[in-house]
Formats: sequence, C-alpha cells, structure tokens
Amino acid sequence: EIFRNHEIIVGTPEPLRAAMDRGFLDPKKVSLVILDECHQATGRHPMAETIRIVKKLEQELRPRILGLTASFYAGKLKRKRDSEEGRLELELLLDASLFCPDVPNGKQQEFKHVTWSEDVTSSEAFEAAFLKEVQEGLDTM
Repeated sequence: EIFRNHEIIVGTPEPLRAAMDRGFLDPKKVSLVILDECHQATGRHPMAETIRIVKKLEQELRPRILGLTASFYAGKLKRKRDSEEGRLELELLLDASLFCPDVPNGKQQEFKHVTWSEDVTSSEAFEAAFLKEVQEGLDTM
C-alpha cells in the first residue's frame, strides 16, 4: 500500500532491496534512486544488491541513480591502486562517473565553530552577530 499511495519513498538499503526482490516495489516504476554513503555499495551490501536488481532492467527502464559520498573508497588503502580499483568498481556498478568539485587555490573548506557572547539575547543582535561571522568567513576565502 505504501508504494501505491506515495510518490517519494525514503528507506534504508535492506528494506528497499527486499521490497524490489520480493515484488512489492517494481523497479520499473522508480524514477530516481538517491544513495547516501554510496561507497558502501560493494560486494553483497544491500545497496549494491539493490543496484544489481535495477541493472537487470533494460537501459531505458532503469531509474536514474544519484550516489553521494564524501569518500568513494570503503576500507583501508594499502596501495594507490586500491583506490583506483575501488573507484572503477563503484563507477561500473552505478553506471556512473565520479565527480569531485574543484577546490579553488587548493584550499579545503574549513568550518568554524562559533560561540555567541552572553549579550546576544535579542533576535536583532543574533542576526547582526551571525551576519558578522558570515562576512568574516567570506572575507577569508
């Protein structure tokens, strides 16, 4: 009933795999699959199994796949080749190309912990303090 009455379904890999595998969810009726932490889609992981079910469909019937990860390789890197093989394995499974945005000037994004002083009690004072911190952050970029 959930699959008949809803257009968006959010779930973890195993229940999604089981629903497709048992015929409760027809993969042909899925238009987009978003995988968080897609680097886990290896071996017999339910995420990888879900993708294998989808890939049994003809190309034009397959849903689009958006895989998100901060690290495309799961496990320990003993050699540079491990990362290259892991990347290729993930790209082949997902029928995808990994994309990593350019970081200007080689700088990594830095996050700053902000503590508010006791005198920030009104919403106006909070907004002013927040905007000041944002501007200082932007000035350092």
